[in-house]
Amino acid sequence: MITVIVPAYNAAPVLRRCLKSIREATSEQLELIVVDDASTDATVECCEGLADIVVRRKQRGGAAVARNEGRRHGSGDRLVFIDADVEPEPGSIDVLLTGLAPGYDAAFGSYTALPPTGLRGAATRYKNFLHHFTHQRSQPEVATFWAGFGAVRAEAFDAVGGFPERAIRFADVEDIRLGYALTEAGHRVRVVPGAQALHHKPFTVAGLIRTDLVHRAIPWVDAALRSRSFRPELAVAPRAILSSLAAWTALVATMAVVVGGGWIPAAVAGLGLVAWLALNGPFLAAAYRAMGSVRQTAPLAALHVAFSWYAPLGAAAGLLAHVVGRARAKRR
Repeated sequence: MITVIVPAYNAAPVLRRCLKSIREATSEQLELIVVDDASTDATVECCEGLADIVVRRKQRGGAAVARNEGRRHGSGDRLVFIDADVEPEPGSIDVLLTGLAPGYDAAFGSYTALPPTGLRGAATRYKNFLHHFTHQRSQPEVATFWAGFGAVRAEAFDAVGGFPERAIRFADVEDIRLGYALTEAGHRVRVVPGAQALHHKPFTVAGLIRTDLVHRAIPWVDAALRSRSFRPELAVAPRAILSSLAAWTALVATMAVVVGGGWIPAAVAGLGLVAWLALNGPFLAAAYRAMGSVRQTAPLAALHVAFSWYAPLGAAAGLLAHVVGRARAKRR
């Protein structure tokens, strides 16, 4: 049997869709557990007739706490974690579980190329497609984990103590930390590209940048440095790092042309732009195929340039936060 755990906080608008899709996403026997993380809306009522177990927390503890609470109530030998705003495609849980082949203890999938029809703003499409593209092109074996749509053998999950619980009120990188803990303990994690799910979450441009910096880049760098298990994969693959270098080279050289002119900075700016286009050609081509037109693809290309600029700033801020945190810990 498999145990499917859905942490939910004020998830009434999306939860029933999530729970209904889970039943259609696997042919295996399952127990479906929803952990209500002290919601103030009708989250609990949405579980009626759909969830096998509903755990109600009196005080909000965050996604890591909620998922661990669900594990304590589950009895399956394989744990599947699905976010409340995620809608697995039919049969996708069965596909995800193929990742737990002999020798592997954890696996995760990706979002679909396009978000749901009603959520097609540029920032939402970009965030969704970037996640999809990155996971689809990942090497099969990784050191991290993604809890939006992922599976772990219960024995391995328990052996590393589950998700690291922190006093937070939002989801940061507790899933990445779990992946690091699993690989450090000798367990293996793999990406399953065929396991895909819709993501019912809208983004604005400001919200996109805030999420990428505050809730991903900064805590991710800190987690990697603390675990000493940084590996060039997914969002920090060599191509992504070189892409940021090319984008910044083009930007700085262009500013130099504006300030002082000259053919040398102009040539450097041109080379930086060409390098960025070459490095991101596969992303742009895939985005065009998914979006279906230049008009729909152009905003994604612009946001991807912006991502190449601000992602290194998040990494630098994460490094600074780690150094400051270590210094404070030593003083204490």
